Formats: sequence, structure tokens, C-alpha cells
Amino acid sequence: LTLIDSAGGLAGYQILKVHDADPFLGVEVKFEDVAACQQFLESYSSGAVRQSLSQHACRLLALPQEFTVETQLKAGTHILDLYLDELELCLQHIHLSQPERLRDEEIDHLEEQLQNQALGPAPQPPPLAEEESPIPSNCFKFQNKVFEDRMLTAADVQSFSNGVGRQWKHVGRALRKSCRALKGPAIDNLTYEYEREGLYEQ
Repeated sequence: LTLIDSAGGLAGYQILKVHDADPFLGVEVKFEDVAACQQFLESYSSGAVRQSLSQHACRLLALPQEFTVETQLKAGTHILDLYLDELELCLQHIHLSQPERLRDEEIDHLEEQLQNQALGPAPQPPPLAEEESPIPSNCFKFQNKVFEDRMLTAADVQSFSNGVGRQWKHVGRALRKSCRALKGPAIDNLTYEYEREGLYEQ
């Protein structure tokens, strides 16, 4: 909500990561539009970002009205609070900085590569010699299991929601390829919107 207020809407940026290290909260933001970045810097420089963050925190978390926050703006190793009177220099530091953390899928891939180098590839089971039974016309095979080809029911959705657990972001990223509603920062927004309701709602 603070970013929407200070960057002029939903477009032009993405929230990459949120780090919770009580009492500190770190938010990594990637700006894709110079105008949105410039507007954010102007809002930050004027103190509007700090004020908006405080107001939203009070309203959403039922905090006392005198609640205040301290902020620090960084691009890579540069603390931009020191250069707020030089807007072009701040923009240059932001332009040159790159995210330090990899996406979850890339980390998974690196771990798999490391495990393969240390232990060697996992042994593959020998192929079964026996003939497979034919799949009925109203079914399909997925991951060596046969499923009935039919419309999903409410019970199917309920079962899937209960079973996916903490892997829901992986599912969301897989669906994002063909689902416009999950483009951009939508998955991070789902995390924020349903934080209190928990994993089932997400």
C-alpha cells in the first residue's frame, strides 16, 4: 500500500523479497520504470513514504497512532539516504544495482547440481519388462498414475488446497505462464493479502 501511494500506482515495480528480522523489516524492490522510481525517490525524500508506512501499519495492525518508523534506503551497498538531494546520482546507483538473491527455482536447481556433483546422479530404476495395461479413453496418465478425465469438483479443489501446503508459490509460478491474473507481483500480493488466513487461503 505504501508503494502504491509513493510510486503512483501498481505499475513500474515489483516486490522481489520480504525479509523479516524482528524488529527490522527489509523489502527488496525492483523498479522497471524510471518515472515510478523517480516518484518514489521524491516521496521518500519528502518523508511521505515514512508517513504512509506509519499510517498503514497503524490501521492494518491496530497499532497506537503515535507509532513511528525509521527507514533506510539502499541500492546495493550504497545508502541512498546520504544522496537524496542528488536525484540523478540515486537513480544511477539504483540502475547499476542488481538483486543479490536468486529466485527460489534457481536455488533449487543449484542445490540439485551440487548434490549431483557430490553424490553422483540418483540411480534410475530399471524399466519394467511387463506390458502396461491400456489407458481407458476417459482417462489420462500423469506421473505414472491414471486419472479420470473429468471436470474438477469442489471436493477436488478442497483436497488440493489442503495438500499443497507451503508449496503453493511453486504452483502459482507454474500457473503464471498461462494465467494473466498471476502476472507481475500477484503472488507476493497473495502472500500479503492472506497472511492472517494462512496457507489454505493462499
